[in-house]
Order: sequence, then C-alpha cells, then structure tokens
Amino acid sequence: MLTIRRTRILGGPNIWEPVPVIMVNVAIGELEGRLERETPVFFESLIALLPSLEAHRALVGNPELGVARLLLPEIALALQQRAGAMVHLAQTHPTDVPGEYSIVYDYQYGEVGAAAGSLAVRLLNHLLYGSEPAFDFAHELYETIIQPTKHHTAGPFIDTIVAAAKRRGIPVLQLTPTPPIVQLGTGAYQRRIAGSVPAQTTALASTIFSDPLSPGASCTIPGCPFPGLLSCEMSMPPSRPLGALVMPRPPPRA
Repeated sequence: MLTIRRTRILGGPNIWEPVPVIMVNVAIGELEGRLERETPVFFESLIALLPSLEAHRALVGNPELGVARLLLPEIALALQQRAGAMVHLAQTHPTDVPGEYSIVYDYQYGEVGAAAGSLAVRLLNHLLYGSEPAFDFAHELYETIIQPTKHHTAGPFIDTIVAAAKRRGIPVLQLTPTPPIVQLGTGAYQRRIAGSVPAQTTALASTIFSDPLSPGASCTIPGCPFPGLLSCEMSMPPSRPLGALVMPRPPPRA
C-alpha cells in the first residue's frame, strides 16, 4: 500500500521550482516491482471519478515510467482543479530511500493542497487494494477540498490580482483566510494585500496586528520562530537571557 511519510508546504522558491509547491514523500511498497511488470488496473475507475485524467492514459500504460504511472501528483492537481484552483505543476522524484518518492505539485491554498495529496493517496489505495470499503469519493472531495477552498476564497478583487500574478509567474501565498491577506512575491520584493487595501497603508498592519494568528502565520510560514501570545508573566523567563525588555502583544479586540 501507499504510505505518506512526510508532507511539506514550501511557500516560496525551492529546489524544485521557483514557485510555491507541496512535497509529499510517499513509500509505494510492493508496487515498486509490480509497476515494472504489469499495468495498474485502477485507471478506468479513476477516470470515472476524475475524467480530466484521461489525458494521461499513455503515461499509465508505459512500463518504463515506473512510479509516475500512478499519477499521484496529477491526481492531487485534478482534485484541486475540481474546486476551481488554477494549478498545473506535477512532478515525481526519487529519494535516497529505496521505494520512496517525492511527489511535487503546486497549490492555490496550502492546507487544501496538502489535503489533496492525502486524498490522492487514499483514493489510489482504495482503487488498488480496497483499503476503505466505505470510501465515499464525492463526500471526501467536498469535505476536504471543495468546502475548505470556499472558506479560503478571497473575493473577486483579490482573485483577479492572484490570477494575474500567477500568469506572470509571481509566487502567491494566502497568509490568512479571514480577513483574506495575500502575499505576492518573496523576499525583498514581496507585497501584501487585504481586499483592496495594499501593504503601503497602515490599515493592513493594523489588521495583521489585531488578529491573534496573523503575526504568527507571517513568521512561521517562512520558517522564523514565533513565540505565540505571551502574558506579562509568561514573557519574563524568556526575556531574561536577552537582557532587554519584552513587550507582550495586547489581546485581540472583541
């Protein structure tokens, strides 16, 4: 059976692509040898659920392509596309661990993209092994992909800007769903918008500061440590080694 070893959301340029991607490390078990000898029998059932994958019929039938015949990244993309996401990047790479591969694909919303990778593995396990007899694809698609995507939809103004940015190859990262704050670009060139409010105004800074989760998300997404909300009492021990004053952030407004 297929087993997910690790899932990482890479929110900026990475070793695979200059755009944000999700990397899912998947162990394929005994399929390693089977894919070299026989053609998987799941494809007809798969395209009945995701017709857009019909275009990959030749890939599935080519025994020289190994694990790529499972279409894992393509399935993850198709699941997101069913919710309206504009995604197209799909790659499969071997790792240093025998029988384990890195599945790489782009995403519109991080948590939805990660859920698409998980659902893709569950779907293949169901089609290949009958691992979940009660598996309801339509229900799982709605609950894990479509409904969360609706929650993240930022509105027509931001959606138009995001679409234009993607056409130009500009990395896009949604920092928070409510209020929707989107980061365009990375590093020194990054800009943030919230609705029609650009980063150059103090209103956006106030929005981020008043949200108890936004500052943490802004720091932790690129990998910077963030201590979370601290009371005066909680801030004292970590501040002593610094030899400086620490000002805890006030609680969010009601």
